Amino acid sequence: MIAEAFAQVSEETGIPVSSLLAYDRHIDVVAARDAAIRTAHASGATRQQIAQFMGRDWSSVNHAIRKGAQ
Repeated sequence: MIAEAFAQVSEETGIPVSSLLAYDRHIDVVAARDAAIRTAHASGATRQQIAQFMGRDWSSVNHAIRKGAQ
């Protein structure tokens, strides 16, 4: 579910999944990462599950989800 969301966004944007999971702060990577997080969340994954997949804190995931809701 989560890996599929990241793979889908990676394919759509041309940004490798490894870059989406890295701490890269380039605007295009951040936008794609946020889209992948929102896609994974919309497919039913919890914030905690997404954070664990990414190796990050759930608050980072929460920020991406809230940023997309604005």
